[in-house]
Amino acid sequence: MSTPPLEPTRRRTLAWAAAVGAALTWLAVAAVEGFDLVAPEVPWTTPVLLAVAAAAGVGLARVTWVRHHTRGRVVDPRQSVATLALARAMLLAGAAFTGGYLAFALYFAPRWEAPAPRARVVYGLVAVAASVALTAAGWALEYACRVPDPDDGPPGSDSEPDTDA
Repeated sequence: MSTPPLEPTRRRTLAWAAAVGAALTWLAVAAVEGFDLVAPEVPWTTPVLLAVAAAAGVGLARVTWVRHHTRGRVVDPRQSVATLALARAMLLAGAAFTGGYLAFALYFAPRWEAPAPRARVVYGLVAVAASVALTAAGWALEYACRVPDPDDGPPGSDSEPDTDA
């Protein structure tokens, strides 16, 4: 009995992660305000750290792509599985953060005139952009984890030998 091949993460899964992140964030902020507490603010470090994680993911995607698509290179299966797990974690976390920060920004958007809600909306939207970048980096890393078919050569090469000898 052979194991089924791994499939790329489905868009539907990412949409569910974003919806769950949005719902949990909306409920948490509504509960905080329902108890007459001050809603949290998004610190400026949050989008910066998300962007740094996205940049690291893009760098790892490039290294992984080269590792998997260089002819004659031996790839450690454990390292490949760990890289794929990281890619999927980046995808799901990025999608959940995107939904959560979008819900956070939209929750305070009707109170735009006040300085504190305006700051929550602006920093929330910047965090949404960084979360989308994290999701894109996860997608790039997952894509880089695909191993080319052994019958195919590296991209741009012919798999047939030269007959002009």
